[in-house]
Amino acid sequence: MLSGVSSALAALRLRLRRPKMLIIAHGDVDGVISAVIAARALGDDPTFLFSGPRSIHRTLATIPPGSGRIVLVDIGVNANRLDQLERQLKRLRESGWSVMWIDHHQWPEGAVERLSKYADRVVVRPAPSAARVVLEELGGDGYGRELVKIADDADTAAYRTELARMYRPLTRIRSRREYLLRRLLEGRLSDPKIAEWGTESVDTEKKAVEEARRLSALVAEEEARLRRLEEERERVLLSIPNILHESVPEGRDESDNVPVRYWGRPRVWRGHLER
Repeated sequence: MLSGVSSALAALRLRLRRPKMLIIAHGDVDGVISAVIAARALGDDPTFLFSGPRSIHRTLATIPPGSGRIVLVDIGVNANRLDQLERQLKRLRESGWSVMWIDHHQWPEGAVERLSKYADRVVVRPAPSAARVVLEELGGDGYGRELVKIADDADTAAYRTELARMYRPLTRIRSRREYLLRRLLEGRLSDPKIAEWGTESVDTEKKAVEEARRLSALVAEEEARLRRLEEERERVLLSIPNILHESVPEGRDESDNVPVRYWGRPRVWRGHLER
């Protein structure tokens, strides 16, 4: 119900704005940077939308008929959505939109060929980040190359650079993601707000990691203690002598022990056994 209302509102906003260019990107660091590089290369004051492999068919469904350009970056394709994607791309193309799709994920077999029938350009090839493929296809300057380094660092989960670590938590909150997008479009890699939000989130993540490590050590300590108790319990049980059940009758001596069954033939020693 809520997703339906959200889609309807998104469609209404697009009808009111009537954008000439839409850039649809994944909502992570690589997606934001890919969108920035595409926007700087293509211009035309684009409207930005964020989506993903599981929701891109719904995002495309919110776009009204038009005569502009749609650019999708850093969004993979799921095999079970191909039919829906084909229908939406066909609808958009017939209504006047041109479509370009640039990605670096592995697509299902035959997906590029199927969607290329309804898109002007589909570029899919492996790379550390989609931003790198976008820059190679659309071009850019030194600033774009600097952005690609950050995207590579984030999308390979290396997070060696401070900026990649700062951007990551910002992309998880819609308002902060959009703020980051606008600043990057202006050519600013950071500002006081980005630094504050990023540092705050990084510190929170560090504390969470430290707490997880503390709890992990505590669990390991308790598991070791449990193993010691189990070993002690086993030792105590083994030290208790065997006690016959109360149902076992007591005999006067060994002559009261009467065999009730034999397995095989009992051995009988013949002759004298010397010590």
